[in-house]
This record gives sequence, C-alpha cells and structure tokens, in this order.
Amino acid sequence: PDPVHAYGAAKAEAEVRVADADPGAVIVRTSLLWRPDRGPQLVLVQDPSVTFFTDEVRCPLRADRLAAACLELVARRDVHGPLHVAGADAVDRLTFARALATAVGRDPDTLRGGPGAPDAARPRRLVLDTTLARAGLDSPLPGIAGDGPGREDRHR
Repeated sequence: PDPVHAYGAAKAEAEVRVADADPGAVIVRTSLLWRPDRGPQLVLVQDPSVTFFTDEVRCPLRADRLAAACLELVARRDVHGPLHVAGADAVDRLTFARALATAVGRDPDTLRGGPGAPDAARPRRLVLDTTLARAGLDSPLPGIAGDGPGREDRHR
C-alpha cells in the first residue's frame, strides 16, 4: 500500500491493526463498488453537469458480488492476509459511467469526460491483481461487460 491521502492511510493502518490482532485474518481489498439498483454512481450519471475522470482507473465490482466473496472467505481457514477482490475490468470513470448510463436510459455519449485536477491527492490507477481470489473463490468476480446494470444475473 502507498496511500496518497488520509482515507487511504487510515485503511492501511486498519489493515496493520487487524493483522496484528489476528494473523489468520483475511484482509479484503477492493477497488470500486456499485449497486445496480441505486447508489451514488447511478445518481451521478443522470446529472449532466458531472465530468467523469478519464485519468482515474478502477476495477468496479457489484457490492453483492463482494459480499458473496466475503461470506465465502469467512468459512475458509486456508486463506489469510491481504486478498484483492475486485471486478475483472480495469476502466476509467468515464467508461464505467457510460455503462451505467445505458442501464438507466441515458445516452452514454452525452456524458462528459476529462482529467481530474492534476494536484488532487487521489490514486490515479487502482487496479488490483485478483488472480489469487479468482483461483480460490467459487464466487464470480465479473467485470462490467459481463455484469453491468440491467443485465440478468448470469453468474449464479
């Protein structure tokens, strides 16, 4: 971890404290969570004044997918330490917003994109290697292409 702001530093400190308290604990790291039925991302894609960052990359994962993976991990005693649990697609915020816009009936081509403030303290590229999670979990960790909003649940 290399936190660039106070929120990230607090998360990194929490990981250390959890590992110190229970070396057998699983520490789940994720990238960007979303819900297909509601949430801040769905509100933002309906606001024509919002500019979505083109220089900030994440691996979006539906919140229920993360929850299923966490429940599976609770039952496992052979997994411990940090584990990256995120979606399969590394996309910028504009690409993700366009996928969401389609689901809510907004023309994705009307969304605005652009770089964030150059001096903003935020991670630009939060792409997690989920190889270990994908190999060891039964729970699916699809990307937005296969798990986008408005699509039926093909992974159950």
